[in-house]
Amino acid sequence: MPDHQHLPHGHRALDHVAIRVADRDAFSDQLLELFDVRVIDRTERFTLIGPDFEHGKITLLDAEPGTTPVAGQLVSLVLVETTGRAVQPPIRLDNELVVTFTSADTLGPEAARLPRHALVGIALRSDDPAGAAAGFADAHGMHIVAQGPGASAVEVGNGPVDGTITLLREEVPVGAARLLDHVGVLVEDAAAWRDAFEHDGDPIDRWVEAPHSRAVFVPGPDDVLVEFVEQLVPMGAN
Repeated sequence: MPDHQHLPHGHRALDHVAIRVADRDAFSDQLLELFDVRVIDRTERFTLIGPDFEHGKITLLDAEPGTTPVAGQLVSLVLVETTGRAVQPPIRLDNELVVTFTSADTLGPEAARLPRHALVGIALRSDDPAGAAAGFADAHGMHIVAQGPGASAVEVGNGPVDGTITLLREEVPVGAARLLDHVGVLVEDAAAWRDAFEHDGDPIDRWVEAPHSRAVFVPGPDDVLVEFVEQLVPMGAN
């Protein structure tokens, strides 16, 4: 078994969650109407939505033709509400995905830099929350902050401001098209993470180099695909 002692150090944070939707434009319109976000980028392959490029975002991908993905493994997204604003109740979107909110006050003093409605967490269904949390910690360098048979949680970076993945012991619906595509983790050096996974003999799904970023995709616990992405230059920069 790999010992994962060669995982890179450096800052990590929840960069985005990628989901598949039947109609990207219609779903984008719903997000823009409900939340304080904008379309950061739109290409033939994806639509990137969030308050800004630097903080937690939602990536929309096209669903397989003829399918309408609904929330299954992915239970909810967690957006931050800035200090001084009331935390609104959860909102259920058209694809059954639930969006919940947390006050910046609960995330520590560093949360003052977060823009309103930045993505700061996700909740996933899991047959074994404790085991999944251990897997994220062991293989991906995350930090367990709660671990139990009914629910567990890991922090992506060095505190809640860097994003949290909550794992809930619930049966994952079968038969429906998969909504969750992958979870994106921002890292300082994606190639170093790729090299570490190769050194430890961990499977790698793919390596991607794009104009603004490079990333390694690896399978995680419960078949969650995790992207370790390094931003080379911000989108829109020359």
